[in-house]
Formats: sequence, structure tokens, C-alpha cells
Amino acid sequence: MTTVVDPTHLTPSLQAALRRAVAAERDASGSQRRVAFRNTRVLLGALQAGGFDLHHMAEVIGVTVENVRARAQRGGVLSAASAAHLTGLDGAELAELVSRRSADATLGTAYSADDVVAVLRERDAGA
Repeated sequence: MTTVVDPTHLTPSLQAALRRAVAAERDASGSQRRVAFRNTRVLLGALQAGGFDLHHMAEVIGVTVENVRARAQRGGVLSAASAAHLTGLDGAELAELVSRRSADATLGTAYSADDVVAVLRERDAGA
């Protein structure tokens, strides 16, 4: 019997990235707290833009769908350090994966959150 995976559900790497973002919000203080909340908003927006189910996102992080919808910020950018932390990839590996996908990535500085989400989705699909 084959298991059919819902393409609108977050892949394991995307779930982990979202959980890391929420954990960073909880653990951060001072100016880093603002960055952590922004990273979560940007990641939620990229996941929403990628067609992922809002209900599944809400379930993964333990909030309401309305909370996800209200917090999502589309078209955002993640610093290279934030993207590496959220994805669990080292900076060089992340830069290589994003550069294969996006010719205009500002490598080593910042990445489109949409590109980061796509890279993780593709990586999980190939696993």
C-alpha cells in the first residue's frame, strides 16, 4: 500500500524550519526578538505563497489559522545567517542550492524566502 503525500502539507524540512522560527521567537531577547518575529512572518508568507495549507501550518506551530493568515508577510527576504539557522544547512550549502534556483540571489547576504522554501521543498522531494 502506498502512502499519498498531500502536496499542500509541509515537508519535514519545512516543518523543522517553521518550528525553528517559532523557537527563536521564544528564545530571543532585545533586538534579536524583532528579527525572530520578522523571520517567522516572512517564512509564513513564503509558505503561503508556495501553496501550503494554512491549517497544516497552524497545526505545526500550535496557533489558529487566523493567526497564520494575519502574520504571513509575502515577498520577504531572509538574511543569510537567518536562512542558514532556519534551514539547518551550512552557509555554503545553502548558497549553492539557492544559486542553482535563482540567478539574482544576493549570495552570502540575503535570500528570498520564496527561494529558501522552494529549495527545502525540492530537497525533501529528492530524498
